[in-house]
Amino acid sequence: MTFRAALLALALAASPASAQSPEVDLEAIVACVQNAAGGSAAARCIEASLTPCDSVQYETPAVALLCYQTARATFDEGITAERQRLAALDKPVDAGFVTVNARYDMLGALLECDRDEDISLLGDHQPQDVARAKARCLTSVSAVTWLKLRLALRE
Repeated sequence: MTFRAALLALALAASPASAQSPEVDLEAIVACVQNAAGGSAAARCIEASLTPCDSVQYETPAVALLCYQTARATFDEGITAERQRLAALDKPVDAGFVTVNARYDMLGALLECDRDEDISLLGDHQPQDVARAKARCLTSVSAVTWLKLRLALRE
């Protein structure tokens, strides 16, 4: 077992159970957005879905990273499903427009995550704090991309 794997196992054993298995309910996010009023509803609903990861103690950075990675994987699976849904529509031009825009929006946002990481590393930030912030950023990007695709071309 590598040192990193041992550290991760130790952190998981020492952390609260809710932080170990973040359950991102994609349909609950959609319902939240549909029921909320105001232009920032999507951001609030996505933020709420990341609360289990955000609440992981800073003393256990590996647990937080795992939490965000697990949540991101859920959103990424959702992105794949939504792209398949859009591809199956009778509106190929509209679906193509949506998916191309989502892809480039996502790429731009991922670059922002990299830039934030690079700037943070120039300062006196702890590497584990920088890694946690980047993992959260990457997860948020996947979440926003999934939600854009999920809400696109619904009738």
